[in-house]
This record gives sequence, C-alpha cells and structure tokens, in this order.
Amino acid sequence: MRWAEVSARCCIRDQIFRKRAVVMLRCAAVIDKILSKTAALWGKYKKAVILGRCNGSVEPNVVKLRHNDVNYYLSWYTRPSPDNSMLCLSATFARTLNIKEGDEVFVSCAEEPPPLTSLLVAPRSSHDREILELQCENVQANLLNQISVVAKDQTIVAWVSKFLSVTLIVTQLNPQFKYGRLQENTEIHVGDAVAIPVPSETTAESEVQNSLSGILGDMFTASIHVKKTYRAQPLPRISSFESAFRVYVPRSQLPGLVSSDALGRIRKVREDRQHVKAGGMRFAKRTDGSKEFTVQVCPLEDLLARLPKTFDENYFTSFSRHPCVFVAEDLLDNLRIRVGGKVVLESIDEVQSSVVCKSIEISSCEKSASVEVFRDYVIRNSKDNKMLLNSHAQISVDDDTWYLVKLSPEDCSYGLFDVGVLRSMDVRVNKASVEDVRPVEEPTEDTDVPIKSVATEILQEIISECKGVLTLSLGLHNVGDFEYDRENLLISGTTGSGKTTVCKLLREILTASPYFVHARVVDCRSLKGKKSEVIQKLLATELSQAVYYQPSILFLDDLESITSAGSNTEENTPDSMNAARITDAIFNTITEYQATNYISVVATCTDVTKVGKKLREARGVHFFRTILTIPNLEKDDRIKILRKSLQDKLYLSKEIDWDHYANKTEGWVAQDLVVLADKAAFTAWKRHVKEKSQGSLMLRDDDLSSTLSRCTPMSLHGVNLFHGSGHNWSDIGGLASVKLGLVEILHWPLRYPEIFKRAPIKLQSGILLYGMPGTGKTMLAGAIAKECGLNLISVKGPELLSKYIGASEEAVRNVFEKAQRARPCVLFFDEFESLAPRRGHDSTGVTDRVVNQLLTHLDGIEGREGVAVVAASSRPDLLDPALLRPGRLDKSLLCPLPDEAEREEILAALCRTHEIDTQDLDLKAVASLTSGFTGADLNAVLMQARLNVIEEALENSSIEKQQNYADEKVTQRHVVESVRSTKPSLLASEKEKYRRIYAKFAKSESYASDELKHQRATLA
Repeated sequence: MRWAEVSARCCIRDQIFRKRAVVMLRCAAVIDKILSKTAALWGKYKKAVILGRCNGSVEPNVVKLRHNDVNYYLSWYTRPSPDNSMLCLSATFARTLNIKEGDEVFVSCAEEPPPLTSLLVAPRSSHDREILELQCENVQANLLNQISVVAKDQTIVAWVSKFLSVTLIVTQLNPQFKYGRLQENTEIHVGDAVAIPVPSETTAESEVQNSLSGILGDMFTASIHVKKTYRAQPLPRISSFESAFRVYVPRSQLPGLVSSDALGRIRKVREDRQHVKAGGMRFAKRTDGSKEFTVQVCPLEDLLARLPKTFDENYFTSFSRHPCVFVAEDLLDNLRIRVGGKVVLESIDEVQSSVVCKSIEISSCEKSASVEVFRDYVIRNSKDNKMLLNSHAQISVDDDTWYLVKLSPEDCSYGLFDVGVLRSMDVRVNKASVEDVRPVEEPTEDTDVPIKSVATEILQEIISECKGVLTLSLGLHNVGDFEYDRENLLISGTTGSGKTTVCKLLREILTASPYFVHARVVDCRSLKGKKSEVIQKLLATELSQAVYYQPSILFLDDLESITSAGSNTEENTPDSMNAARITDAIFNTITEYQATNYISVVATCTDVTKVGKKLREARGVHFFRTILTIPNLEKDDRIKILRKSLQDKLYLSKEIDWDHYANKTEGWVAQDLVVLADKAAFTAWKRHVKEKSQGSLMLRDDDLSSTLSRCTPMSLHGVNLFHGSGHNWSDIGGLASVKLGLVEILHWPLRYPEIFKRAPIKLQSGILLYGMPGTGKTMLAGAIAKECGLNLISVKGPELLSKYIGASEEAVRNVFEKAQRARPCVLFFDEFESLAPRRGHDSTGVTDRVVNQLLTHLDGIEGREGVAVVAASSRPDLLDPALLRPGRLDKSLLCPLPDEAEREEILAALCRTHEIDTQDLDLKAVASLTSGFTGADLNAVLMQARLNVIEEALENSSIEKQQNYADEKVTQRHVVESVRSTKPSLLASEKEKYRRIYAKFAKSESYASDELKHQRATLA
C-alpha cells in the first residue's frame, strides 16, 4: 500500500479514532541503505526518526502498532521526503520488535500519552549492559532527543554513535500506565540484565506461549516473574506478627490475586545511588547487590480481618502514591534497612526450590539458647500456616535472644517448617559471638521531646496546621487523583519560643504510624562560615537520601544563620556575597529535587526578614508558601508552662501566687520558664537539705521568689538595662498631672490587660516629656520603670550618631531590637532634640536618615508591642514635626516650673533622700524664698546646706579629734543661707523664652501639620 493511501486513510481514522488501517511496512532495507551511504545523512536522520523529539519543538503523535497479536506504542511525525510512499521505521528497532520487511501490521491512533516520573529498564543482554556502563553519559545526554514514547515490556533503542546502539527493555513505568511520555526530570533506573529470550520468528509454540502469558500476566505466582518496588514499613511488635519472613501488602498494590501461601523474594534497593543529571534527564544508577530473602506474601486485608478489636487499624493505612510492604523488624535488620527504605518484591514459584532441608543449625551468644526455645518459637508462628525460615538469617526469639539460622544442605536457601517437620529434623545449637548473631544497629537520631509541657494550645494549632500541609504535599492521602504541589514551611519566632519543640513534635508525629515519613535535620548554625560549595554538597547528600526514603521532610534549623547577609546588606562584602551564593544553592538544589520527588522542607528562623531574599516571597516565586509565626506567651500560657514544669519535679505549695509570677515573667519565652522551674526546684532541694526536713520535698513561694530575682530571661542577655537610683513617685515632688498621665498610658494596660484587650482603641505608647532644664524629666523616666514594673533602656541622644554612613541607622535599629527583646520595656531617649532635629537642616544628612529610621520604628508595619517610647526634650520646637504625629509621640506632657506648694513637696522629698531631719525646718518658708527655682536648683540648695554644716564643724574642732560629723544637723539657718548664696539656673529671659516656645507648641493641635508645610525638602 502506497504512502499516499496510508496518510489519507490515517487522517480519516484519526477522526473515527478506533478503526484501523492495514499498512505494508517496507522499510528495514531502505533505512540500512540510507545509513550506509553517508554519516551526515545519519545525523539528520537520527533527529528525524519516528522516535525523535524533532529537536524538542513538536509534541509527538502516538500510534499503536499491532503485530502478531502484540501491541507496540510509537511516536511519529511527517517530514518532507522525495519518496512519500513508505512508512519508515528503524531497521534495528524493527528487529527488536520482530518486525520484518513486508510484514502486515495494524496501525491505529492512540490517546495522548501521560507524562512519566520514572521507569525501570534492563539491558537486553550483557553486551548492552557493558556498552551502557561505558557510554552512560552519552546515552543520558541524547536519549531525550531520540525517544519520546515508551511502553511496558517494550524495547527501546538508544544510539550512542553512528554504528553503536544499546537495546533496553522497559520493565516498569511510574505511574503505572501501559505507555507514557518521557519528559525532563524523568528518572530512568537501570536494573539487572533480564533473562528474557530475544523474540524469534513467530511459531505456533510462541503464539501459545504469548497467549498463556496474557492469561497469567496478572497472577503473582505466574511463571513470568513480577517485580515491584515498595517502601518497607514495620509491623507492630505483638505476638500476632512475630513471623520474621512473612510480609503483608495491600491487595490494591499487588499485581494480582495472591493466596496466603504465595512466596516471593525480597531484597533491598541499594541506598548509595548516584544521581547523574544531564540534558534535563536524571538517571539513577543503581546496583541491587544486597542479599535476597524468601518471604511469604500475604494480602494486608487478610491480616486486618483477624486483628484484635483493641488494635488501632489506622496503623496499617496505606497511601496509593507510596506502595508499601509491612515487614517484621527482624527482616529489616536482616536487610540492613531503615523504616521507609526501598525493597524489591519479586514473585517466585514454590516448586522452584526442590532442595529439601535436612537439618538446622542455630547459633546464639545467649546461655538460655536451646532447641526447646527454638521449637516453641516455630510452633508459636506456624499455627495457621507453615513458618518460613531463611538460611544465614538472624531471628529474634524474644527481645533479648537472637539466633543465627543455617539450613543444611548448603544449597538450601529457605524452608517451610511446622511442628511435624521439626520432629523429623536434626536441630543443633552452637555458641557464637555477639557480632555474628546480633544485627548491626545503626545509630538512631534522638526524637524525644524533653519539654512537652511547653506545647501550649497555640503550638498545638501550629503543629496541626503543619501536619495538614505536609500530608497533602507529600501525597499522604487517598483523595483520588488529587495531586498537591510540593510545599515548604517556614516557622519563625524568638529564641527559646518553641520552634525546635514544634519541629520535634511534628517529626515525632509524622515518622510514626501510619505515615512513617523519613526526616532529616540540618543544623544550619553549625554550617555558619562555610563556603557555598560545601553546603551545597552536604545538602545534595541529604536530599539524595531523602529521595531514596521518600516521602521525606528536611528540617533546616536556624536557616537565617547561613542565608542572612548581616546588617550591611547594601555592601558587597565577602559575607554577603557568600550568603547570596548559599541562598541560590539552597533554592536551586531543593527546587530541582522537589520537581519529581515527594520532599518537603521545614525551616526555622528568628525573623523572616533575615532569611535570604530569594527564599522569601518576591515576584510570584514562593519557596516558602506557608509562613507561621510563634506568638508571645499569654499570661495563662506562662502559668500553665511554669506549673507543669514544676509539677513534674516536686510538690507545690498552695500559697504560691501564680498570677504574681505570671505578671513578673511578662515577655519570657517557654525556655526561660523551663529554666526557672529547674532552678527553683534546685533551690527548694537545697533548703530541704539544709533544714533536714523529713517530709516530701515541696516548693514554697519564697523559693520561687528568690529564684526569680536571680534569673535573667534570654531576651535580656547582652542588653544593658538602666540600673539607676530607681526613684519612686514619692521621691519626686510635684508634677502630679504628669505622673497621672504616665500611669494611665503605661501602667494601666499592664495592670488591666483584659479591659484594654477588649477596648476598640489603639493604645498610646509614645510620650514626649518637655520642659525647662532641671524640672525632673529624666528622674520621671527612672521612676516609670520602678513604679510600673518595666525594664528601662536609657539612650542619650548623641551616642547613636556616627560619621559613617549607615552606622547611625543601624544603631537605632539595634536599640529598638534590644527593647523588643526586653519587653515589657520603656525606651527612654534623653536630649531627643539632638538625635531627631528637623530634617533638611543638616548638611551631612546623618540626622535626616536617623529621623527616617525613627519614623519607621515608631509607627511602622512591624509594630512594637510591649515597648513604650518616652522622649525628653527641653526644646520641642526643634524636633521634626513628623515625630509628633498621632501614632508616634502622640502624647506630650509638660513638666512646668514648680509653684510654691510643689517646691515644698520637692524639698520634703529631697530631705528624705538626703536623710535630713525636717522637724526643725520650715519648708514652707524655704519654698517661698525659692521662687523661680527648678527641682535641680532645690537639690543644689540642700547639698550646699550640708556643706555649710561640715564647714562649721571643721572650724569648731580639730581633725585629730576625728569627731563624727554625721551627727551634725542641718538647721533652718543653714538652709536659708544656702538659698541666699544659690542663684537659679535659669535667668528670667530664658524662662520667658521657654514659656513662649511652650505656649506656641501647646497652642494648637495642628502645630505639627503647620510646621510640615514649611519644612524644607531633603534627599537623605
């Protein structure tokens, strides 16, 4: 039949789709001639054959060829040719399909092939294997340009050079379709050479054999052996599953029906596979040289039918995307494999083993080992069916007794035993060393969670959300054909907030039944300072292992420690460049492995902004789709963690005021509370020993109180808090309205948190104290922390300024960061006008940039919960007006000059501070004499009065007498003389100037906005 007729009829059949056309193939000799003429023509032909990708620009059409009742699936396309009268097919490929020139084949259109994630191929002969091993890279680089469609049990021919080709047989497709399409990142696993005879000429005998193969192809115990790869998952250690060599597979994941007596061979897929990436294809070069064991294969459903009612059937939940086989732990030890490792299960025919076992030799290092113990073990596991034992295999009779079993004769690899068989068999017991009998135990990683008591409700919610995301991402569900993209999670929180605890609990849940996820942990902090090449190599090693044990989770702890460029992100420093390279390596490596594998990443960090930019959300690229933040502990959470941590150690007194300690530990993280509990328990123990008490050890309130006074939370490590005189309100005379305002703004939200939480208002936390010099602004800031129970960080304005570009802004950021760590905290800026003057009046631009940085922190997106900002200034008119906008320093409190009554209060407070007896003093008369004096001036008056007393004492007595001058009293005369000799620090003109400034400042609420209109622009 001519090509014109074929093409026309094929077009018609394409519409009808199921009808066929008979085509005469006359191609093999023609192609051989073309190949022998010119090498250049071969290069053109190689890219234009039916099996090619046409340089990857055209999607192939698929046809089904039926020849001698065997179906083959091929790709094809049309190309200009002088002779369009033929359907061309490679002669070498046609010979592998047993198609000859002139044979009749039936051609029909096939549906679009589904993409394949992986396939298993085997060299057709040992000669093909040798060529493949020598030309592996060449085949990988060019295979996608030659082959597009593959089918199960069908050959493919890969050309290495003009005259050299490799023939491979496709033995397994994943997903399991009849045929499929190769794509980039498709894994091709190369197995052993198969012992399937090359198709010969069709005879009556071969037709019968093909028919029988079609009938028995779905039977697991058929003469054509079936191989399949599974994940190995452990059976629970209860008496019903003690048989070491009995495995259970869900019936849906078996090739066909399986009887309870079916036998199979199981072996480990070597873990040390080499992933070679070339030309978009990834080959997994694998060697299956591990020891094989014969096992009894049973459907899992038969086991579930006889489970005790008390057993949780969810243990045996299987997932369609991850075929699994449940094996005993003894078999895992014999295979030297961990949970989740890959095993190949191959069907065998029981009659193949014609060697009969005549005797059994068991070796053990235990003194209790005996033939009777071994017989009881066999009897216990052969009640329903005969028990299978492998030669040269280790079995555990109980938790502490291991036997090494050897069957005789030597060529007997396995045997089936019960009570009757053992009676007629010689069983001997020999002594052996521990190394020969006990399996080598691989080191296991510690998954214990030592502080489960910190798992508050919020952490439990985060764990639940992580679990839901990861089960979908890793295909741990059976929701039909629903496929969820790989997803990575980022968990952020302050140091000690519970990030590692969340990861440990999450790991404990997902590595147990029914998921049995493989988990690996990378401590990024230990990799800090290493080059990107070293980290990429380590990451590739971990991911290669994750591919083998998939579904897998890779935990990256403290990710910001290797991907953060530090504070100077604008500069191309060696550290920032190395951090950028590490970020690129992490992104590219993980993304590449996740494209075709069930791998997810869970990372932790202290701050999302410190993670490398490429790993954060930007321009539609979401490496971490889910970002979870661990919030601060609430009052109830702190009480729960502290009580639970203490209850696990000792008895607790009923007199302990838990609310008091919850308020005192505001801003503490879970780890701080656990440390506090440990130290308090030790304090109680020391007291108990010192008192020689006979009763039970009990924690008292004074134990916890004394321990709390010595504990410093992690957030305050490295933070220099203000440790001044710590004045109380009673130590500061006057300023009654200012004190009341400070209490309302700062103390009430801490004292009545529930009321303010329900109030639909934004709390004011920015205060400006302004007034003439010496009116007590700085003293008020020190009293705030002591009265309200807050930490205080005092900042002198000029100390943050630096001549280096960026250093001043960094200093401001560091101060707010320290305050955030020390919350609840008061951040006090003294001499604020020197730090934040009006923008546009600085030629260097340093203060302009500082003001910009302050504005972002005072009312930025990040927020500053738990941090109150108090600024003091004697010249509020010099401040940048933008700082006074509502939401920043929105509350301004004037500290005025004291009147006569306030001066009397100030004198009384100062006398208490200086320990001056006021019984003989008329403070009211002194107050009337000190008009215009500030609080600092009054303090100077009393100091001068004490000096006058000492001078008089020195004049009236000699130093040699060493008289105690502390007994000398300050009298009214001394104070009055001191007032007359002391002048006010502020002149009348200066006071008038300040009054005009303050009057203008407080005159209108629109002062700031009016000033903004006349502000000069700045480029800082």
